[in-house]
Amino acid sequence: MIDVVALGELLIDFAAKSTDSAGYPTMAANPGGAPGNFLAALNAYGRKTAFLGKVGNDAFGNLLLGTLNAAGIETKGILVDDSVFTTLAFVTFDESGDRSFSFARKPGADTQLRWEEVDKSLIDEAKVFHFGTLSLTDEPVRTATQKAVAYAKAQGKLISCDPNLRLPLWPDADAAKEQMLWSLRQADVVKISDNEVEFLWNCTPEEGADKLLTEFGVSLAMVTLGPDGCLLKTRTAAFRAVCPKVHPVDTTGAGDIFGGSAMARLLELDKPVIIHDREAHGACLDAVCRHEGVRGVFHGFSGSAEMAKELVRREFFIAFGGALTYRGADRLRAVAASVPPDRLLLETDCPYMPPVPLRGTVNRSDNILHIARVLAPLHGMTPEELADITNRNAVRLFGLDAILPNLC
Repeated sequence: MIDVVALGELLIDFAAKSTDSAGYPTMAANPGGAPGNFLAALNAYGRKTAFLGKVGNDAFGNLLLGTLNAAGIETKGILVDDSVFTTLAFVTFDESGDRSFSFARKPGADTQLRWEEVDKSLIDEAKVFHFGTLSLTDEPVRTATQKAVAYAKAQGKLISCDPNLRLPLWPDADAAKEQMLWSLRQADVVKISDNEVEFLWNCTPEEGADKLLTEFGVSLAMVTLGPDGCLLKTRTAAFRAVCPKVHPVDTTGAGDIFGGSAMARLLELDKPVIIHDREAHGACLDAVCRHEGVRGVFHGFSGSAEMAKELVRREFFIAFGGALTYRGADRLRAVAASVPPDRLLLETDCPYMPPVPLRGTVNRSDNILHIARVLAPLHGMTPEELADITNRNAVRLFGLDAILPNLC
């Protein structure tokens, strides 16, 4: 399983280091491109990543491939093209460390990636699909990016976007704005700068974050604020982080590293989902199948043995409650008997669904023993043995190993 796959530009950044006696800048060649920087940060946090793109069959393309491989990024999705050169960027700085860009990209190899060349198996394997807007400046890579985003969304992947404004690469500001707005509408998670918020909407970072959440359907908005830190916002919470004061020498890639680091932290959360399915078995199973890597528990399970088998294969836990004790629940008891013990959970669903012999009363948590007394014999064990197993299963499900080590 790949954690994050990114599609986008790969280029060489020529950054000014000094000036010669005539006043001309002396430049150093650095492997670059926002998606690659993003993935490099993720790999530094131990995540598995892969890149989709194209470079030229030249010294700079070889340098980029070697750098990505050294960083541990999977490069089998990167094509080498004999007919075009690798894109070059030239970066100069003012006294405050702010940058100006110019590009040799007419065309650059990264702009020539076609949809039929995209290795879709890497998207299939990934949890997250990440892209930026610099792969939307030209054809055929614009169509390749749009189709890759649609493909990833159809596969239930988390979509991450960095609009990454670079006006010199666009015909005009309106073209840049159009594609940036399209990108934001596709994303679940967005990393955007305060300058990009101002360019798109001429508003404050807080107002921009609200727009992303309410008008664009984004789940997490991350607005970088330069020396003032960052703003993180969801529909239910907001947090503003400050950063220590520093004297920047070169801010190239800083936002990319922030974005990749934030995504690494987001992936660490890895919270289980809890699904309550009563009469929508097919729809719920289909939703699980479309979201590879999702784990959790089917609460109050009432599906078939075949459904339970598929859920177990996908490492879900199956929870049984009071319905298991009912007189007409022979089919459900047969399903429960087919679930491996290391995937079983007990529940009461209190105050509802009281077990036999307490039907007609308000259900309570301590009634779980009645359910254990029915489920345990189906697996040839005592209620106490079943309780020990299901306790351990709950610890695994919710990641409580460090808190409750004696139950592991």
